[in-house]
Amino acid sequence: MTGVQTCALPIFERLGKAISVVHLSDNQGAIDDHLLPPAGSIAWNDILPALAEHSPGAVKTIEARAADSGKPPLEQARASREQLQQLVERSK
Repeated sequence: MTGVQTCALPIFERLGKAISVVHLSDNQGAIDDHLLPPAGSIAWNDILPALAEHSPGAVKTIEARAADSGKPPLEQARASREQLQQLVERSK
């Protein structure tokens, strides 16, 4: 893991249940691209289980821009949400 990923896990451990809201977005590692997860380089397989373990009540909001894929933005957001839910389920 790199960048935000390496510093996020200790933050989840330290702040735990004090974390009430999390804005989820992805990136390619250089700038804050605001990609729909898991379209970038964030290791969601590590981030989501740690967040669920340490901050289970946190509200999770996807904060991202739709890609120029030809699919409607709402359809892209739903697909992103489903992929994140599948990652969470697999990590249990």
